[in-house]
Amino acid sequence: MKRIAVAVLASIVLAAAAAGSASGTTFVNWPAYLFGPGHSSFSRNAVAITPANSGSLVTAWTWKPPAPTLTGQPAPTLAASPTVYNGVIYIGTNSGVFFAIRESTGAVIWQRFVAFVPKLTCNSAKGFTGTATVAPDPVTLRPTVYVGAADGYLYALDAATGNVDWRALVAAPSRTVNDYYLWGSPTVRSGRIFIGVASQCDNPLVRGGVRAFSQTNGSPQATYNTVPSGSTGGSGWSSPAVTSAGNVVVTTGNPNPLSPSGGDSTSIVRLSGGLVKQDIWTVPAAMLKRDDDFGASPTLFTATLGGVSTPMVGACNKNGWFYALRTAGLSAGPVWKLQVGAGFSNTTGEQCIAGAVWDGSRLFVAGNQTTIAGTSYFGSMRRINPATGAALWATGLPGAVMGTPTLNGSGVLAAASYDATSGSTNEAYLLNASTGQLMATLSIGGAREFAQPVFADNHLLLATINKGLIAYRAP
Repeated sequence: MKRIAVAVLASIVLAAAAAGSASGTTFVNWPAYLFGPGHSSFSRNAVAITPANSGSLVTAWTWKPPAPTLTGQPAPTLAASPTVYNGVIYIGTNSGVFFAIRESTGAVIWQRFVAFVPKLTCNSAKGFTGTATVAPDPVTLRPTVYVGAADGYLYALDAATGNVDWRALVAAPSRTVNDYYLWGSPTVRSGRIFIGVASQCDNPLVRGGVRAFSQTNGSPQATYNTVPSGSTGGSGWSSPAVTSAGNVVVTTGNPNPLSPSGGDSTSIVRLSGGLVKQDIWTVPAAMLKRDDDFGASPTLFTATLGGVSTPMVGACNKNGWFYALRTAGLSAGPVWKLQVGAGFSNTTGEQCIAGAVWDGSRLFVAGNQTTIAGTSYFGSMRRINPATGAALWATGLPGAVMGTPTLNGSGVLAAASYDATSGSTNEAYLLNASTGQLMATLSIGGAREFAQPVFADNHLLLATINKGLIAYRAP
């Protein structure tokens, strides 16, 4: 019995170490896509990288996913953002393999093949695109990884071992066409997990929406469909935001012009925690071209309107306009709107799909092609007055920013470019949040980056499409 007890204790200690939960250690985590349920993309406690040292960062390590081993398995590129919890990085690759990586060294702790969908009616096979959320299980309090996979299931993985605690079907993809695909990242709040239902490439479109599951065991809790039964469109390919009151705010995709109804497509929608629709605002048809929808996830912030602190929500549409609305009054329309990028281009693929950044008082928005003071740029960052939409500063960048930027507690904004066609070199940019000054440019070998840069502990983490995961630190 003593040997058994010692063995059990040893296994617990090893599991805790694998999860990065060493006693007495203080971690600066990045636990979810866009940081948390409000999608602030702001880490107040990450202060190691500062305006003073941002120009002298060094590469701590680089990790590249292994090559495919299965027939038809897609390339091991990185589109998901890294999640960091207690010294461990969690990330899924396009090859359908999920990894836990030691943040201090870049060494793999564990890996698990989950799923990929083959190339059928879309132009590529796909594994993971969505980012994981790591949170304690409500009952056991064990750190648990929640992530949507290409097989249409939401997974709960033990953070220490990668073992599957449970899986829940969100939407099963077809074996003959590329229909359902989980683009969005799960949002965890108050014991529930919310995740969007989307089409992989609109060929064919599916009936979009949002589904809610129990965080404890994955049991289905509620469903919101963006279009009526018999129609398709309105994909939920962004990630839901959840307010402090428990309301769910979502942005929706384009309608199917051949369907009987467009329903709640191309809209910002507020739902109850049980996914009952409460309010909606739809972008006017006159402001839209084909496929102009919401790819950007909503960001929750506050603005002082008429002397009253007012909860707000904002998101950029692929038409290049950022819309800001009262969370409690969506149907009244935008309080303000600001054009921060060009409309979606079928030729270049560039689009305004980055989420905003909110640090409790300041709002920052990135975009694709734009003009600032008469000069054209492929991308930009702007600090915006949250009450009026006026740009307090605007900085042009040499590459289109389509992944969401991030902000740390020292006032450093990090943004990376995803530019496939203009001929510019893809890089990562560090800006002074107070002034907009471009303080440093990090060369990432010309690799595109769709994932958001992540500040965690003393690192800045960049997950590039084809150059792997790069960890930077101050010298």
